[in-house]
Amino acid sequence: LLLNVDAYLSDYRQIPLSQFLPPPLGDGGTIVVNAGHVRITGFEGEFEARLGKGLQLDATLSYLHYDVIDLGQAAGQVGGLTLQSTAPYVPRWQGSVGAQYTLGRADRGSLTLRADVSGRSLVYFDLANTPEAAQPGYLLTSLRLSWADAEDKWSAAFEIANLTDKLYYDKAYTTHYVSVGAGRSALLTLNVKY
Repeated sequence: LLLNVDAYLSDYRQIPLSQFLPPPLGDGGTIVVNAGHVRITGFEGEFEARLGKGLQLDATLSYLHYDVIDLGQAAGQVGGLTLQSTAPYVPRWQGSVGAQYTLGRADRGSLTLRADVSGRSLVYFDLANTPEAAQPGYLLTSLRLSWADAEDKWSAAFEIANLTDKLYYDKAYTTHYVSVGAGRSALLTLNVKY
């Protein structure tokens, strides 16, 4: 069994923050504003269990709290930071669980089947935390089948990411300016070590 846990506290003064100004707020460019005082606290944890006979389970969990104490030069900026804002592009909660099983013989290499589920909570994409420019929490699932030879020189893997073809946004400025995350995709990789 393996368990890693850490907690952190970051205290920032005059932290520079990028702010995108889509029409009609601006010309579609980005400006940088300095927040007076921001405090970030959180924790992260990793867990791994190797249960023998090739079975492994693992999980991660993280939490982040973003507290704007003083707006500083960012005060009064249209569509900008507020005292209630949370960090853009960063979920408060995120985590994953995974399981893999490896079947192998010393003379023929190993075959590993792995499944992963990862999730994150609500994410805002702007400093003002506009609800229309946010992504609600979601889960993504992936499957992977890999093979490695006995000397670990040759390996191959086939993976299906976003197995359920979940629609999500990885960027959004308004309902008219969005970037869609990757849909279901298949990937074949071949590796050789020399």
